[in-house]
Amino acid sequence: MQQSSASGSLMKQLSVKEAWKSTSSRWSGKDKYSSVGGGSIEGCEASLSQMEGFSMYGNEDNNGVVMGKKRVMVVVDHTSHSKHAMMWALTHVANKGDLLTLLHVVPTHRGSESSCSTYLVNHLGSLCKDCKPEVEVEALVIQGPKLATVMSQVKKLEVSLLVLGQKKPSPLLSW
Repeated sequence: MQQSSASGSLMKQLSVKEAWKSTSSRWSGKDKYSSVGGGSIEGCEASLSQMEGFSMYGNEDNNGVVMGKKRVMVVVDHTSHSKHAMMWALTHVANKGDLLTLLHVVPTHRGSESSCSTYLVNHLGSLCKDCKPEVEVEALVIQGPKLATVMSQVKKLEVSLLVLGQKKPSPLLSW
């Protein structure tokens, strides 16, 4: 694994072979990083214990009352559709204290795109924090097959809501 040396970088680059030891970095309110996850079973257990009570709609307190924190994942790439999906998630789904995860998947045969990928997620992450600073932002760049990588990360990170961009207008919206 390799962390970008660019100042303000917020992501780790992972390959399919290293995905089991994934960690990520996220922005805090003061533009500092806090580590999430870990490279071992102990790190995973710690993350899971922190997420205890996490449900589709948010965290539950001891009385079963939903507190409203959730993890929203947006799959991002270089297209305007992706940026639109990210902004939609920020304005329509993510609330104060929620975690917005930006996932960029680099196909295995395009390993040389890492610097572009790093720039992309850092730019989009900065845009998110500028637009809605009360939402925590995390960005991941993972190399692998797109569908399998997205699905494995949704399951692994216990994502509440997955947001995808779309190139064509929805037939549901054209009535």
